[in-house]
Amino acid sequence: NIEEITVPFTGESATTKTYFGYIFGATAYDKQYINLPLELRTVNLAEGATKVPDYAFYNCENIENFNLPSTITSISYYAFNGCDKLTEFTIPDNLTSLGSDVFTNSGLTRVNASSIDKVFAVGGSPFGSGADLYIKGKLVTEVTIPTGYTTINRALSYCNSVTKVTIPDGVKTIGDSAFYRCSSLTEVVIPDSVTSIGQYAFYRCSSLTEVVIPDGVTSIGNSAFYDCSGLTEI
Repeated sequence: NIEEITVPFTGESATTKTYFGYIFGATAYDKQYINLPLELRTVNLAEGATKVPDYAFYNCENIENFNLPSTITSISYYAFNGCDKLTEFTIPDNLTSLGSDVFTNSGLTRVNASSIDKVFAVGGSPFGSGADLYIKGKLVTEVTIPTGYTTINRALSYCNSVTKVTIPDGVKTIGDSAFYRCSSLTEVVIPDSVTSIGQYAFYRCSSLTEVVIPDGVTSIGNSAFYDCSGLTEI
């Protein structure tokens, strides 16, 4: 009756058969949930591990806690996809790369970070299919994008808690899916330096009521404001 396990890497080794269920007899990542012990609830990845590989815990639907070491620098695509019982994730301080759809179809409702800079530095969205952002234990509703970026990535897509976003001067592009399904977003401040708004940038931001697009914007992508049902003025 295994309830908790600590492993140095996922799978056979750090580079081969890297899906977690392999050690329990699974023959493929999309079937690993069949082989996992039913009582297993916590997986600890040992200090020294640097990567969570793609599909590592795909559909590990009964595991509630995944404890990652401070040495993790990369989490690859679909790593926790389909982890229904996973409700909370803390961005490791040394994480520099977050793949696509890492937490999609998971139970994630809360993301913890040490700073807003860390949220943007990892490149991808940590919010799964919709979660709130907490920084140092405090719920975040207003975000000022860190300076130094010329393109806004999709770091905040699916962030449920943010209501206002201020984009600093110097940003030229609001990237594809930048604020995708930010359902509580009511206000966004766009500087005159912005010249391009990517596709799906504000897709289904249903609480957004007004957007002021600077005169210098020369390109707006497909479905940039799709289904912004509260929008009354652009």
